[in-house]
Amino acid sequence: MAWALSDPSRSCAVLIGTHEYTELDDLPSVARNVSRLRELCCDPAVWGLADERCRVLRQASRGGDPEGSGGRHR
Repeated sequence: MAWALSDPSRSCAVLIGTHEYTELDDLPSVARNVSRLRELCCDPAVWGLADERCRVLRQASRGGDPEGSGGRHR
């Protein structure tokens, strides 16, 4: 069965990379992989999202806002 991704000109993505936990083992590869996933989402050969339509929120410092959120996640 063939499938296609949604129209990149009408789509957005938010990629959330949480890699440090208090109750679980940390996942350091997540910090690296979320950047690569964004590259792939914006690659015309894969999906072709425009840069401004693909947002990455990285691990927040304890008690802080996620990097890239500008405090808008509330």
